[in-house]
Amino acid sequence: MNEIPIIPRAMDAICMDHVVPVGAGVYLRGPLVDADTDPLLDGAWRAPAFDGLTAVLLGTGMIEAAGAGTGPAVVRAREVLFQFLRGMPPEAVDRMVEFPLRDDGGDLAGPAARADLLGLPVIVPATAARRADASAAAHRVTWLDRDGRPVPRTDAVFARIAPARHWAPHPYHDVPPSILDHDRPYPPGRILLDGEHIHIGLPTALVDHRYGDVLRAHGRRLDARDLTGPAEPVDGLGDLLARLERTPPGTHALVAAGDHVLLAVHDGQGVALLDPGTGTAAVFTGPPTGLRLALLPGHDLDVRTRLLDLDAGRPRDAPDRPVRRPAGVRSVRDLPGGRTLDVVGGASAAPERFLDQLAAAAATLDHPVIVVEDERTFAPPGRGQRHRLESLLFQHALNGRVPVVVTRGGVDPALVRMLGRYGAPLLYRTTGTGDFTLDNPWVAHGLTGLPPATELDAGVLGTVTGRISRPELPRPHERLASYLSLPLTDAAAVRAELAAHGTALKELRGQIAALDTDGLFTAHDTFLRLAETAPALAETALDFLAAGDARHDRLPTVVPTLLAGDASGAALADFAALTGGVLDDGASGAILEAVRRHLAGDDPAAIRAMIHQHAPYLPQSERVHWVRRLAELGRGLTEHRAGIDQIAEHVLTCP
Repeated sequence: MNEIPIIPRAMDAICMDHVVPVGAGVYLRGPLVDADTDPLLDGAWRAPAFDGLTAVLLGTGMIEAAGAGTGPAVVRAREVLFQFLRGMPPEAVDRMVEFPLRDDGGDLAGPAARADLLGLPVIVPATAARRADASAAAHRVTWLDRDGRPVPRTDAVFARIAPARHWAPHPYHDVPPSILDHDRPYPPGRILLDGEHIHIGLPTALVDHRYGDVLRAHGRRLDARDLTGPAEPVDGLGDLLARLERTPPGTHALVAAGDHVLLAVHDGQGVALLDPGTGTAAVFTGPPTGLRLALLPGHDLDVRTRLLDLDAGRPRDAPDRPVRRPAGVRSVRDLPGGRTLDVVGGASAAPERFLDQLAAAAATLDHPVIVVEDERTFAPPGRGQRHRLESLLFQHALNGRVPVVVTRGGVDPALVRMLGRYGAPLLYRTTGTGDFTLDNPWVAHGLTGLPPATELDAGVLGTVTGRISRPELPRPHERLASYLSLPLTDAAAVRAELAAHGTALKELRGQIAALDTDGLFTAHDTFLRLAETAPALAETALDFLAAGDARHDRLPTVVPTLLAGDASGAALADFAALTGGVLDDGASGAILEAVRRHLAGDDPAAIRAMIHQHAPYLPQSERVHWVRRLAELGRGLTEHRAGIDQIAEHVLTCP
């Protein structure tokens, strides 16, 4: 049996003879120095204490160990010093600072070198630090008042110098989110360097615990267009912390660093600097220059509401990204300000006169307009039509726009729920007896106080857009949003996106599940998984999807390829999932699922019921072609020919 130490490493470090607890923290004396005769111990008892911090006070024999000294005694003392630090949990080391008991002579070089060797911040009197040239290490210096709070350089009593690489750069990494339940303030003034990376404010793990979910759901990359108010120049990271720490809890601010903009939050635990573009705490890759700070109005907003407000206040000079229209969507009119009037529906839908009137009415608005048409008179849009509509709404939401949706067809709860997620208003024509709509008035769904209108003019559209609400849909990472905006049928664009950003997309894939989009991105999610776990199958899938209407004729050769692997059932299910979403190829999906169920030994009656549920995708005019394709598939899979012939029979007998 392996020996298990009775005393944990942390306790072993605390209980070493050279450690003396004092009021400000701990006093470390050299291993060859008698505590009773150590001349620096008396000064350690009088050292200033800083709330939330543990001062590490180096006594006789240890001061030399933290410097450039050599010799057996210094080497032994340095070993003891590092043993002490190694024995401490990262969360304890994160709150440690070294406070010198001897005067450094007004030179910052000594304290900075000591900070680098220890991997701990060093606090020195501000009078000495101000006399020294700190310009070369300005990003490492925080000026503090008597209580350890950040203040301007001119008001400082102490200066805190960060090490070039902290001993414990990732504290709280393994600590559960319940640590936040204690609601104790985190020590102010934290600048942490980890090589080339610089962190300020609350540690990354605490930021992730508190804000990670909302940042990943609603965050996006902020830039200069979000700085709609005045921004004041800031003299380095220390000055930035000082200004933010002086604001009352609940304050939010934007911090500009070059062309990158961050969100600062002063909450009950301290100052957190958030990067909504990455969904985590902000990280500077080197000392930032040209820092500017813009305090935001309102002290009662949570971070989610703040992010939505930033979206709402963003200037709309031009969309952030072009809107990619899936098959079945046409842009029929250009509107002022880069907006468009799009039609979701068949080529014969929506009369030109109606579109001209609607475009004229929408000319003075700042919102796109989407018309939803269906070949089936008075019918609400089917699942495929809803997916195409939602694809447009999703892309407009990424650009901060909320379109007006107009339909001359039916309205059902599924359509209303989907529009509600995006805050999109719906105008529709009421039906009379026998679903007759001639001259029936237009009404706005769920909007009271708007009288029915016989025509859709600028007044009606203006009233509706004046009551638009914010979209409730979580906002994915910018990189993922670009991928989700691509139709999977555009194989070249998808391959280019994966080649440039494949690793990041696979890491961001988990965000897709947080999007409440009723299966809109199931195909995108499935394809990303295949790209990671079965690249050859993903390539086959892209070629299949990009084939357009010819993909139906490719099924007899694609299915045997899917059955060649060990996980043939999973491959068939994945390909069936790829036919959903805006592609809405229910015919291919039904055949793939039927073959999968047959191979799994499912009840033929259940397979027949599933195929009959897809009857709208299998019109009479196409059934003979599907029988031909299934016959070809059966000839290639002779051991399953009887079952595939049965599937063909189910297709022919669809209601």
